[in-house]
Amino acid sequence: SPVSEDLKNCYFLNSGTGWISGNSGTIIHITNGGNNWTIQNSGTFNNIEDLFFLNDRLGWALTYEVFPDSTQFPGTQIIKTTNGGNNWVSTMFSDTNMFMKSVYFLDSLTGFLGGIGASIVITTNGGIDWTYTDTDSSLIFTLPVFKIKFYDENIGYACGGFRDIAGIAWVTYNGGLNWTGTTLAPEPFFDIAILDKENTICAGGDLEYGSNIARTSNQGLNWFYDT
Repeated sequence: SPVSEDLKNCYFLNSGTGWISGNSGTIIHITNGGNNWTIQNSGTFNNIEDLFFLNDRLGWALTYEVFPDSTQFPGTQIIKTTNGGNNWVSTMFSDTNMFMKSVYFLDSLTGFLGGIGASIVITTNGGIDWTYTDTDSSLIFTLPVFKIKFYDENIGYACGGFRDIAGIAWVTYNGGLNWTGTTLAPEPFFDIAILDKENTICAGGDLEYGSNIARTSNQGLNWFYDT
């Protein structure tokens, strides 16, 4: 690594092209499979919470503005690049009480953010406007959403929860307009692996009790939990 900062997120388009982000606004980029990394200027000194790239040009990342000045309120800062990370443009998410943890885009216009408060929001105009989706929170006490991923334009998954309370998985079958949540574990889930149309795994846990997973083989209709 060409930096000394802690690195916490990575996103690869293929075996050779990817980005890694971390503390203090760090984003590094590679195009040759790991031999040479380029430091990119994200335009922020705050920790990067998540990043996602649609292709080798369009990408988004999330950070928190926690030390606002007279023109800036605290909240989630969305940074976007249209040239592979050489330049980033910043906007603030409109609800200053929401701190988003995950970003995912289906195409250049339709994307999703998930965060604290069991909230999943959608944009259909490339992030200019965001609206709240119908996120089922009847059993889960508005717990955080940590990761969102889609299999295709209709089927998507989200996961989250809070330690010593619950680990949650959400699923949508209509392109993210409605999400159904299921309580699966006593500890949160932090990431998702979509293996194929039917099979998906949520993974999480905590330092006290160790790792946990939940697997579905029928698009989230039923889940199998294990530690």
